[in-house]
Amino acid sequence: MPSPRRERFRPRSTRGRRGLLALAVMVALYGLLSAPSLRFLAMQQFLPSYGAVLASCWHLLETGTLWLGIASSLVRMLQGYALGAGVGVVFGLAMGWSRRCEYLLDPLVQFVKFTPALAWLPLYILWFGTGQASMVMLIATGVAVVTLTSAYHGIRDLPEVYLRAARVLGAGRVLILRRVVLPGAVPHIFDGLRVGIAVSWAIIVAAELIGAPSGLGVLLVSAREYLNVPLVLVVIGHIGLLAFLMDLVGKAVHARATRWMKRGATDG
Repeated sequence: MPSPRRERFRPRSTRGRRGLLALAVMVALYGLLSAPSLRFLAMQQFLPSYGAVLASCWHLLETGTLWLGIASSLVRMLQGYALGAGVGVVFGLAMGWSRRCEYLLDPLVQFVKFTPALAWLPLYILWFGTGQASMVMLIATGVAVVTLTSAYHGIRDLPEVYLRAARVLGAGRVLILRRVVLPGAVPHIFDGLRVGIAVSWAIIVAAELIGAPSGLGVLLVSAREYLNVPLVLVVIGHIGLLAFLMDLVGKAVHARATRWMKRGATDG
């Protein structure tokens, strides 16, 4: 009879095998469609061969252009993410805990929430110019909306029975906030922080189109102007890889911070 520990980790390993299988199928399908034997299907223009993609990637690595683009985009993304996450979590917790804060801030939050982040770009350019500040503020706006919503619902979705039990045991308002509300909101907060990573990468590429001196978005613009499809695929691949690695870090921190929670087979 298998041990409970082995049964616990079997679903996670199954998801890993399925993910690797899906990746292998995608790689094989791309290789098939980009094969020289299928030139009559006119696929070469849109799906360059693996050799062309690897050559483009090696050229960017050899010249240092790719490293410079990754470093520039990563710095902007982390600055905007940190600012937006900090503001969003603080205001979300305040609105979830205090009705007065909610009544005061809700009209502004709803206005920003239902306005696409990229719609603020012209205004930020007028306020901050076309430099680093506009791009950082644009990313922060998108991340703040996501993290604020998650922190707010983390408090408001907390079961009322927990609060009643704490009050019956004589806990004061500050103690309830520290020992009941904040720990209960942590899973929601981390979910919002993980979504914020994806939002940051989605916005940074568009933000860099306003005139950044370097970055992954700048490389995409150059590739578009010169119709360089291999370069486009290389940059997109690195953006996806960076977002995936950062999400893995976020998932690990999430698991560490909520290790006291009971987890099901589908968690993670």
